[in-house]
Amino acid sequence: MKRPRNLDRGRDFLGGTSITYLKKCHRGETDPKARDRLLVYIMRKEGMSIRGIAARTNRSYSTVRDWLVRARDIGGIRDRWDHG
Repeated sequence: MKRPRNLDRGRDFLGGTSITYLKKCHRGETDPKARDRLLVYIMRKEGMSIRGIAARTNRSYSTVRDWLVRARDIGGIRDRWDHG
């Protein structure tokens, strides 16, 4: 099965996860890489492009895209923050 090429942005990205929840998780996270991933999700939720996110977070385009695709494909942020 082929995955869609486009990644939603804005409120459509991770539709079941609110930006408020992402920000709360980001504030409480102590692991730097996990904080970066959460920041990437927040920026995408705010409508930023992948290239813009990569530039602001000093990560490569492919890293940012991989994080976004993984979050999309599992349907959320199922890391230590997701308790549901």
